[in-house]
Amino acid sequence: MDWLARNWFWVLVVVIFIVLHLSGYGCCGRGHGNRIRPTKEDEKEKKEDN
Repeated sequence: MDWLARNWFWVLVVVIFIVLHLSGYGCCGRGHGNRIRPTKEDEKEKKEDN
């Protein structure tokens, strides 16, 4: 318990790091897959521009 009392800050940092990455807010989490997808109207405009 003495170790935890001396290193509580680093334990907290590690826990926050893990939670952010599992929830998708970290750099390698699932957050990258939640990008806004183009709508059908956007696809029509893109085809018309080409």
